[in-house]
Amino acid sequence: MLKPYSASYECARRLIAAGCPIDYLNELPRDSGSWRRALYIEQIIGYGESRVIDLDNGHIGYTTVIRIRTDLPRGIVISDWSFRPPWNHDLSWDCEPHQVIPASECPSYAEYFDSRLLGVLNERRLLRRGYPVEGVLTAIAYFQSLPELVKNGARVAATLSLTADTEMTFNKTIYLSVDRSYARKIVEPRMRRPNFQSARRDPETCERFAEVEQHRGSQSCGGKRFLSTDANCSARRPVLATDSSRL
Repeated sequence: MLKPYSASYECARRLIAAGCPIDYLNELPRDSGSWRRALYIEQIIGYGESRVIDLDNGHIGYTTVIRIRTDLPRGIVISDWSFRPPWNHDLSWDCEPHQVIPASECPSYAEYFDSRLLGVLNERRLLRRGYPVEGVLTAIAYFQSLPELVKNGARVAATLSLTADTEMTFNKTIYLSVDRSYARKIVEPRMRRPNFQSARRDPETCERFAEVEQHRGSQSCGGKRFLSTDANCSARRPVLATDSSRL
């Protein structure tokens, strides 16, 4: 004799996936636990994306936009979490989103600002089944830089790890877009032409220049002499004087 097929949550999920609507999904017994996952970590792709930003103040900013959820009936509590960046950056998470996200792009992230994400990660608040949490994590690497070979628009990988109160750790690879469009432009100093007027203010230069002027002043040119200028080198234009012997 065949046993009657008993309804279960797993069977109902398969029927829904096949196109058969079921209104009492949450009321079905959960006989099979193979479908359950304690924690899902999803990277959100959209206007507000996960990025590593070369800021104009000499720092590096990180934005990570994620969604976390659970299938466990009792929910789950996050006891610890960590983020491993693509490079050996020392990250500070004690910052506000507007310190990392450029003002012109804050509207793209606005829906993630008022989120329970930090409460779930830092304050051990319960993550309940059926209530996913979305948000943005922001960090700053102070006085650090990106490798010069990493170009604007490149895609790099980081790792986000969440540890539950059951001591299970869940890892998720987060792909970050490199944004160097806000980096401060470094302008190479221009070569300055030598300032001879400034050089003549030097005592040694003035003395040598006076000697040359005196030597030139002793030479006649068409019955006229070039007289040297005053001793302080403030004016260097020769003054023409008429030979008094010919007056």
